[in-house]
Order: sequence, then structure tokens, then C-alpha cells
Amino acid sequence: MLKREKWKSNVPFMRELAEQCDTKPGNVNHKAVEQLMLADKERGPQFKRLFLVLLESALIEPSTCGMIKSKIGEIVDDLDNV
Repeated sequence: MLKREKWKSNVPFMRELAEQCDTKPGNVNHKAVEQLMLADKERGPQFKRLFLVLLESALIEPSTCGMIKSKIGEIVDDLDNV
């Protein structure tokens, strides 16, 4: 049950990310997030959030299907604690 609760807490973050990538939440890939990250010329909070998502999904816990299945949505909302 804990796994399901953790997934539910990340739904708003993944939904927002998918909307920015113009795709469905389950179809967000690394290239789309990379393009969003590089488009942020100011390298502000959004850049940092996207960098952490890429770090998690590429190096820490990669998915077998190649799509981003981020579990850190609630963490990246508070960048001061990262």
C-alpha cells in the first residue's frame, strides 16, 4: 500500500511534466525532459527539478521501458531540502 501512496503523491508532478512535454504521463522520455531543461536559459528552479528527474531516471533508478517513472515529485517541489 505504501508504494501506491508514494505513486499517488507523484501524479501531479508527472502530469505537469507530461503536459510540458506535450505527451501522456506514462510517455515522458529523457529526450523531452532534456529539451525542456536546456530551454530554461536562466537555469532556475525548473532547470534544477528537471535535472534531478533526469538524474533519478537515468542513473539512480532507470525504468526498463525507457520512459521516466519519477518517484521524487514531492522532493523536487522543495529544492532547498535537496
